Amino acid sequence: QVAATAEDLHFFLCDALGFGHEEVSNFIQRVDLDGNGQINFEEFQRGYSLLNSHRICRREHEHFLRKPGSIGGEQFSLEDLRGCQVHVLDHVGGCFIDGCFSCEVLIGPSESAVFVRDCEDCTFHIVAQQLRTRRCTRCVFHLYSGTEPVIEMSS
Repeated sequence: QVAATAEDLHFFLCDALGFGHEEVSNFIQRVDLDGNGQINFEEFQRGYSLLNSHRICRREHEHFLRKPGSIGGEQFSLEDLRGCQVHVLDHVGGCFIDGCFSCEVLIGPSESAVFVRDCEDCTFHIVAQQLRTRRCTRCVFHLYSGTEPVIEMSS
């Protein structure tokens, strides 16, 4: 049976697809169930849902990096993250950030609006055409925007 080494996966997922090194290392650790240092097709397939370049959801205390060229102006979303660091170093279309707690997020640049909803104790660094927030609590925003932000029901 054909299997990929950790080095093969780092090359493909990091260098070719733009995922961050730490995220790929965590992926390999989770899917290499037999601990032999190689990922066969069944192991890769079982864990593939963890690797979504345009949507990160329900994760805790992890670091995510999207390198230049990995998003390519498409929509990007973050959902239900806890204690995560997310750095998107590529241009995105629309961006939705929902239900994040104690996270550090860098997004930019966005060709349209970045929506931040139901977040607490986060720090955001955003370059966007427009920022819209709703029900955010104790969040810090560092913003470069073409328009004034729209802030609703936030403190």
